[in-house]
Amino acid sequence: MNSCLLNRFFTEDTLSVLQLVKSVGAERETIRHVLLECTMAKVFWEHTKKLAGVKLPHLHQDTWARDLLLAKVCSRREAAVIMCGMWALWMARNRRRHGERPIPVQQAVFWARDTAFDLWQILHSKNGNRLARDVLRWKPPEIDWMKCNVDGAYYPVDGSGTIGLVLRDHRGAFVGVRARWQNHSLDALSMEAQAAKEGIEFALEKGARNLILATDCQELVKLWELGVCQRSLISPILADIQQRSRSLDGFVLLFEGRLCNRVAHQCTKLVSSSSLVEEWPCPPPELHDLLAADCNNFVIP
Repeated sequence: MNSCLLNRFFTEDTLSVLQLVKSVGAERETIRHVLLECTMAKVFWEHTKKLAGVKLPHLHQDTWARDLLLAKVCSRREAAVIMCGMWALWMARNRRRHGERPIPVQQAVFWARDTAFDLWQILHSKNGNRLARDVLRWKPPEIDWMKCNVDGAYYPVDGSGTIGLVLRDHRGAFVGVRARWQNHSLDALSMEAQAAKEGIEFALEKGARNLILATDCQELVKLWELGVCQRSLISPILADIQQRSRSLDGFVLLFEGRLCNRVAHQCTKLVSSSSLVEEWPCPPPELHDLLAADCNNFVIP
């Protein structure tokens, strides 16, 4: 990863802090401890190895930060994911200190992996500015197709979760939005799969004949592409999606980065345990700005 970009996460001043600074009166609250050694960090890196295929390398006590920044201990791609993961851990630590609910570990891993992927693609294109626009903006489907962006959120404290989805046509016109609260779920991947399942159901209800189902969960898309070769816990859900897709003339399940999936992500926040299911035939106020921003990023054919 380009050092200029990495300096957005770790400036030269920060590198010094990473190696030298300790919280006043708290031996354990070093930045190394927060990012590498505490219980939450260990769980995070275990999930990163499992979900993103990136293993945290052995890091020297004194030079670990600079070694990562210069990608001396792993590939640049792996260093990019690790850097984004450390940023997620640091933000989670700050949220805890301020009494806020931290992002679930699995969700943070997916964010780190997907963010690193997007940034890597931008930096290694021949035309970085053009690819940045292509990667980081929502795109409408082709004529006669609809596009349903879906997202799932999982809350491990009580095992609950939410899903959100938004359906739009080839002109970016709003077709409908739905959000659902689920009291019990297995994990973050299951919620993403449930969101995809409900997305295709919703599209069929709205009369879609050709559908692009877009998710920001790469793991879900990889399992879908494996088809009958995979034996994951979400296999029954994927089989249900496959069955329902046969009712369509055309169907594609694809990955889009978080910045392309902001509307669906915001939808997951519109329901709660006291408001289990919500559906809007017209855009709710909470989505107006995001929908407008998506439409402003493309030219209507």
